Amino acid sequence: MIATVSVRDLKDTAKICATVRQAGGPVIVTRNGYPELVLVTPQEYDELSRAREKQRLYDAIAQGERDIEEGRWVPADVLLASLGDTYGL
Repeated sequence: MIATVSVRDLKDTAKICATVRQAGGPVIVTRNGYPELVLVTPQEYDELSRAREKQRLYDAIAQGERDIEEGRWVPADVLLASLGDTYGL
């Protein structure tokens, strides 16, 4: 079960910190009964950040594979020659 606290409860920071540590997952902060914020431990935040970055990498790889399948690519020697011409390299 996801822990839920009210915005008013944020005044007691020690209690909120303990709640977040003990919850074992995100704590939803509500305002007038509606979700307003989500609190997580630093470790959970790091895990979520790593997962998001990993997904971005997978998405970029998948896009690259689609580009190759659809013929949207240039041989490296042609690309390098074009860059050399454009930038005087």
